[in-house]
Amino acid sequence: MCIEHFLLHPELVACLRAHGLSVCTGTINDPSLAARAASLGVDAITSDCPSDLRSRMAAQAVAA
Repeated sequence: MCIEHFLLHPELVACLRAHGLSVCTGTINDPSLAARAASLGVDAITSDCPSDLRSRMAAQAVAA
């Protein structure tokens, strides 16, 4: 099930998983939004620039 990132919340992710569904989220290019989606346990994040997003998320994690 693909859910827009601004609609994701823990209860929704848990409900979808309880029904055997994988959870992905629509286009995210901001590392903060991607980190939030990842923390909610989504299976996949769609991005226009996945390599750049991955690098920026890694840099944020090191800085934190």
